[in-house]
Amino acid sequence: MTDTTKHFSADVTAAVSLDTDSMLRAVALRRTGSGFEVVGHHCTEKSKDPSILPEQIKGFVESCEKKGCKSAVGIDSSSVAFYGLDLPPVPDDKAEPIIKIQLESLLPVPISSVEMSPVLLPMGMHGRTAAAAVAGKSFLNQGSSLSDAVKAEKVYLDCQAIVKAWRQLCNPADEKALVLHLTTACAQVILTEKGRVLSAKTFDTVFTSDNPDGRPNPELLLHDIRSALDGSKFCDDAMPRMSLLCGDANSDESLIGYLRAAGLDIERAIPDPSKIESEELSATQICDYIVPIGVAMLSADGETPEPDLFGSLARSQEEVRSQKKSKSWVVAAVVLVLVTAAGLITARQLDEKALAMLGTNDSNELGEQRELREKIAEHRPEVLELLSLINERLPNGMMLDSFTFSRGKPVTLSSNAANWSQMRQFEDKLAEQPGVKNMTEQNPTQDEKTKKISFRLSFDYKNYTGEE
Repeated sequence: MTDTTKHFSADVTAAVSLDTDSMLRAVALRRTGSGFEVVGHHCTEKSKDPSILPEQIKGFVESCEKKGCKSAVGIDSSSVAFYGLDLPPVPDDKAEPIIKIQLESLLPVPISSVEMSPVLLPMGMHGRTAAAAVAGKSFLNQGSSLSDAVKAEKVYLDCQAIVKAWRQLCNPADEKALVLHLTTACAQVILTEKGRVLSAKTFDTVFTSDNPDGRPNPELLLHDIRSALDGSKFCDDAMPRMSLLCGDANSDESLIGYLRAAGLDIERAIPDPSKIESEELSATQICDYIVPIGVAMLSADGETPEPDLFGSLARSQEEVRSQKKSKSWVVAAVVLVLVTAAGLITARQLDEKALAMLGTNDSNELGEQRELREKIAEHRPEVLELLSLINERLPNGMMLDSFTFSRGKPVTLSSNAANWSQMRQFEDKLAEQPGVKNMTEQNPTQDEKTKKISFRLSFDYKNYTGEE
């Protein structure tokens, strides 16, 4: 590599990314009047042991540190799972417990063993949708370890970096799009809207021995694209336009032609030369280095894109540092939110359980978690069923302010209606549903300025909250 570290200075942002093919790529960018300039880059050899890779870019990292460069890391997101969730029309501060309940019913592992980061989407005609990124804590710790090894200040997912670089360099016209990123090792299908990653899937099956030149098999790629989008909650209306990011311009045309013939609306994403200057990297290499370039751009702009998994991890670690006994409190907090959402035991009982955890060893603590999860699991289907039923009956514009479901007690909810007629309409529709009975209205009031009606209802639901 040509020695360009002499150009490093405090106004340079350096970025290192761990690729899916077990290589580290690094770039250093400086902001210019029209965009960015690449002032340095480096790439390691492939390795089966990623732990030795930081040593191979030691000189690059040390030069960044000496010159006071800002630095960040991008990590392969193939181990991150993305979920699309339907929510009732509740305010933002009421959504997270519902998201956690739904995720725990979908995850193959206890929710306490993962970190999650939800993205709440704007309210629609029939409620709202959320995207949630979930990753094992061991994966996030790997990212933090790599960050420590190369002395980086922040960690990003590679799919977020790809979207950032695509938006900065390729001038996309669509707010919502599919970005197809091809490397010699894998294909990534990323669904993005307004810069946020809603889902991302990585496939390594598109490269076969029938294609010795490293080009993807078009039939397998088409199958994987459709697999990534099958059942997506974010592509119900129409499949968004697709942008292909690939360094091999020669293979692009035939691949694009094949995918278009299969019915996909796809175009090649070409970086605008005016947005990124480089004497070292060709247009093809820009695509090869798209992840560290995007990471450097995110870091330079001080962005924290959603979903923010590593931010969740950092907040958890800060809690651990700030309180010696916080391990049990943090573990308990995950369970407390879930149990409170389901309304299965009282706040006092929850406090007693949390306090009890502080004096127990890890095995006892895990036993407590398991028992609480089992209690939640018993009633989760009824909670979700009831929330879905209420959601379907809410008139447009109405939102739930509160919702309480306790075994053996009436369900209670509160909301606001635009007028008395809208409130009665909701009450009548809900009362007609099978399983809903003994509904009572509690002291509705009208705001003198807005004229909105605040009301609270209580009712029995099937045999879970009252007698048949």
